[in-house]
Amino acid sequence: MGTQKKPAEIKAIVIEKTGLTDFGDDHFEAPLSLWAKGLTSDRLSEFGRSFLARQAIADLVWRLQIIDTLKRHPEIADVPLPPIL
Repeated sequence: MGTQKKPAEIKAIVIEKTGLTDFGDDHFEAPLSLWAKGLTSDRLSEFGRSFLARQAIADLVWRLQIIDTLKRHPEIADVPLPPIL
């Protein structure tokens, strides 16, 4: 996997990995664009670029899986959450 990825390429990889396409609302698009731009920094080693590209993909896989689970099981939203201490 090359590390010079555009946001659309990262999303395409995630869709291929999961078979899911619903990313939910688009508030993640701007951070993803900045993340992808950061991968081109010459301050990163090749290992750093590869690691961060894999992390972006893993995070979006997780996002798609959560959104899919919530769509299939909307009753999850009815579970009360205890207060955070």
